[in-house]
Amino acid sequence: MSNIKRIVSVLLVAAALFAVLMAGGTTYAMKKPGRLDGVDYKRIRENKDLAVEVEFQLGTYKFKGELTNGKTLSNDEIDKIINGVMNQMNITAGILEFSN
Repeated sequence: MSNIKRIVSVLLVAAALFAVLMAGGTTYAMKKPGRLDGVDYKRIRENKDLAVEVEFQLGTYKFKGELTNGKTLSNDEIDKIINGVMNQMNITAGILEFSN
């Protein structure tokens, strides 16, 4: 009976060590393909169309119109900008994840 307890306890310890080694000690949530690790995209307002009505007056002439922001950025363009800022400021994905 004593040998069986030892064998079971050794197997349990081995299974626990195996699970820790296979997990790598750290787990990460799945991210969208092509997006940057550690960046909280919910806090970034992406691709919002901006339009402001304006009115210009030159003497007696009035001009009404609308100013818009033009084309919106793709996800790749947004990620390139974020990555450039991270590189300039020496910020890594690990720093972002840790400081969350």
